[in-house]
Order: sequence, then structure tokens, then C-alpha cells
Amino acid sequence: MAAAAAVVVALVVAVALFSGSGSEGGTAGGGDTPATAADTVTAYLQALSDGDADKALSFGKAEPSSKDFLTDDILRKQIAKQPITNIRVLDKGDEKSPLRMGTVKVAADFGGKTSEADVRLTKVDDAWKLDNAFVRIALRNVSGDEGAESTLTLFGEPLKDKESVNVFPGFQQLGSTNDYLEVSQLADAAPLQALSFGGTSFLQPKFDLNDKGQQAVQSAVSDAFTACERSHALNPPGCPYKMDRPDAVEGTANWGPADISQVKMGLFLEYAMTTTVDGPVVMPVTVQTVDGGTASGKVDKVFFGTVDLTKKPPALTTK
Repeated sequence: MAAAAAVVVALVVAVALFSGSGSEGGTAGGGDTPATAADTVTAYLQALSDGDADKALSFGKAEPSSKDFLTDDILRKQIAKQPITNIRVLDKGDEKSPLRMGTVKVAADFGGKTSEADVRLTKVDDAWKLDNAFVRIALRNVSGDEGAESTLTLFGEPLKDKESVNVFPGFQQLGSTNDYLEVSQLADAAPLQALSFGGTSFLQPKFDLNDKGQQAVQSAVSDAFTACERSHALNPPGCPYKMDRPDAVEGTANWGPADISQVKMGLFLEYAMTTTVDGPVVMPVTVQTVDGGTASGKVDKVFFGTVDLTKKPPALTTK
């Protein structure tokens, strides 16, 4: 009888060891499934911080329609630019709701800048799942054939003709298919906020000329006046200036180098992909006259032009 009792006691101890004590934190049953809603949010953010895309998505309730930007490669680019650190739960919320729904206030540092949000979760079977484990970016004005937004790229991939893309919260690398443009965000993004706003966000790109674009605009102006110097015509083709002297003999003009140092660029117009250029330009010219003499002078006026950045190289038109 004593031996039988010992066996029963051993079995009870074994059951107690393997069933756990029902603690509030950690994982349910000692496995990989977080036990609480707060643990789930923390595990999700830790997976993002670790660059593990599939694990991060496993904590979400919904399956993304596309994983083009939900990969380890993209995620690691995000955290290389903005490491995710200092993950903390600010409020565990109500995890015992009969509706099997919960909200956890969480904060984390993205590249050293704190972001916080109320993250919504739903209990699916016995596991808490984030209602939104990724952000859907709705794309506006990207499908047109013209305008800077039609050149927009995300992590080097063109967004033209896409209605939306799915991304993880954090750094979004914006760029352009146009070599002359640089892209930045109009406003600082709050990475975690999109998770609490139905999982939907919008890009706010701001386009401007990069160094290559500015040099190309300057070259377009310079090349136009160089075209004057290569010609002896009174109205050289491609030249912004012409000789209006009525007694000048056609084909005898000698155009000197123009002083374009005061020509400035105006604002870049995103919708038209153009920038204006203007400023005073002085250009010397010598010409023979009908009486056999020679006349020298300068064409001195304010120059106005528009440079089209859709062309390669950019094309200058003058007024």
C-alpha cells in the first residue's frame, strides 16, 4: 500500500509541475503564446525590434493581403534607421472583458524618439491577437502619369498604380524614380499611432530638387547661353537672347560669354515637375552694320525661363 501511495504522490507532483501555477505574466502553459494582452503587445514589438517579420505578423488577428514590404529585409532596413528600444507597457487595460477584447497602452522608442498608442486586441481562441499588426498605407495621387507623386518609391520600389501597401510601423524610406528629386516627409510620423487608428495611414511626401537636379537646372541655363556663342545669327537657335538692331547684318554677330551669376531658381512645382529660373543676364555682342562698320554692345535684361524636370537632361523654355 505504501508503494502505491508513493506512486500517486509522484503523479500529483508531476501534474503540478507541468500544468504551471497560473501566473499572470509570461506565456500560457510555458509555451510561445503570450499569456496576457500586454505580453502579446510586448512580444510583437520585440519581434519588430529583432527584425523577425513572420513572428511579428503571428501576433496579428488579420492576414495581410500583400507581404511585399512585410519582410525581414525591409524590417531590418527600418530598424537599422530607427532601432526599436525601451519597450514598455503603460497601462495593461481590461483583459477580462466578456467581449474578449482589450486595449493596452504601450510605448517604445523609434530611433530614440518615443511613440505611444492604445493598441487594440481581440482574443482568438485562447490567444490575444493585435487587431492591427501592420499598417495599411493608402496611396493618393500616385496613379497619375504626371506630377512628382507618380515617381514616388518606397524602399526603392515604385508605388505608381498601387492603391495601397502594407508596412510595419517605423521608418519608411521614400524616394523617387526621377534622378533629380529628393523626397522627405512633410510631418514626423508617430509610428505606433497608426496601429490604433484602424491600421490605416497616409504618406505625406515633400519633393524637392536634389544636388544633381539643381546642377542640371544650372546646366540647362548655361547651355542655352552657350548656344548663343556658337552661332553668328542675330537670333541664334536655342539662345534666349537676340539682336534687335535694324542695321545689323545677318550672320555677322559674335556673341560673348553671358554673366548668369544672378540667375536664381524658384520653387519646384510638384504637380508640373518644373522649376522657374530668373534674374538679370548681361551678354556682350559685336555685329557688322549695313554701312560696313562694326557695332559693339550688350544685351542687358531680366531673363525668365522654366525648366522641365521630366526631360533628361532637363529642358529649358524661355519667355
